[in-house]
Amino acid sequence: MKKSDPLWIACDKLCGEATRLRDNGICRICGKPGSDPHHIIPRAYAGTTFMLENRLWVCRKCHSNEVGLQDRCVAVIGLPEFYILYEIAQSVTQLRKSDLLAIREKLTALKTAFLTT
Repeated sequence: MKKSDPLWIACDKLCGEATRLRDNGICRICGKPGSDPHHIIPRAYAGTTFMLENRLWVCRKCHSNEVGLQDRCVAVIGLPEFYILYEIAQSVTQLRKSDLLAIREKLTALKTAFLTT
């Protein structure tokens, strides 16, 4: 499925919103107010694109400073979690419409849960 597809865009937006809510809008790297969801494993790996475990809410300064960004992200989530994400990224090479529909449903439920807690 193409990244320009409205369903893909909707899932990306929902995942970003859920990331912000999970992290309370605070940069997970420096602790200042954040502004962006960051993919720990790059978006090119479809299998982890919409996993909250693969995203951290970060501020623009941390997000734009790409030197060592992945190492700082790994320090936040831990090396074992990073290896799990990496394995998933290597094994899932594409997402179908049915995958995205299920992802959208899960992300909507997560977002609602974050809003009610």
